[in-house]
Amino acid sequence: MLEEKDLNKIQGMMAETMGEVLSENVIPALDQLNTRVDSLEKKFDDLDKKVNRMPDRDYIDRAVAELKGSYTQKLRTEDQKVNLLIKFLKEKDVLGTEHIAQLKELQVFPALEL
Repeated sequence: MLEEKDLNKIQGMMAETMGEVLSENVIPALDQLNTRVDSLEKKFDDLDKKVNRMPDRDYIDRAVAELKGSYTQKLRTEDQKVNLLIKFLKEKDVLGTEHIAQLKELQVFPALEL
């Protein structure tokens, strides 16, 4: 059987060998892993900043509704102008009833005849 000093010597050699293995292989691998994790954290932080700057659904819905209302108002104004022009051309006998009927079919917002 092995004596106490032989066991201590073997234990010292194993500790030294394990220390070399750790310092030469494991620690550099962990350092590389740590560097990659730091890089990923930076990328996620950048992505988080971009996501936080994006408009939310409510903002987009309000903006679309506002544009829709503005566009509808402009269309109504243009439709009124065309109707007024048709009326003036009818009064001056520039357009016949057939042409007026065709133009009235193209109205965007049909009006009730009073």
